[in-house]
Amino acid sequence: MINKIIDLCAQPFTPDFFWRTEEHHQQGFWEFDVRKISLYFSEKQKEGVIKWDEWRTDLAGKFAFNANVLDFLLENQYLIPEAWKSIKVFFWGTIYRHFGSDLRVRYLYFADGIWQWGFAWVLDEFNVDCQVATLKL
Repeated sequence: MINKIIDLCAQPFTPDFFWRTEEHHQQGFWEFDVRKISLYFSEKQKEGVIKWDEWRTDLAGKFAFNANVLDFLLENQYLIPEAWKSIKVFFWGTIYRHFGSDLRVRYLYFADGIWQWGFAWVLDEFNVDCQVATLKL
């Protein structure tokens, strides 16, 4: 298993000048080990979908990784588990604001044969295929 140190306090990637960081949980330095990542989804998602505010409330008290882990994984795609190809992995430790209005959170997904990032915004709903990267305790 390859281990690397990620600075979770560093300023996260900001896609363009229309985005700004609204909230960024500075989580110190973390030695990457995919075995220490748990993919979390709410019980409400098993029944259908969950809204942004409900999911955010549900995550309170959990160690949700920030977008620095997402960007690390995009730079080191060989470390991404094969099982993640069928889901969207969200990084709720960083919340962005787009152009002074809506909140957004970035996620990792696999499409067209490549790993890439996307974003969800405040009016989206999330099903069981949307999971959050959290620290496995």
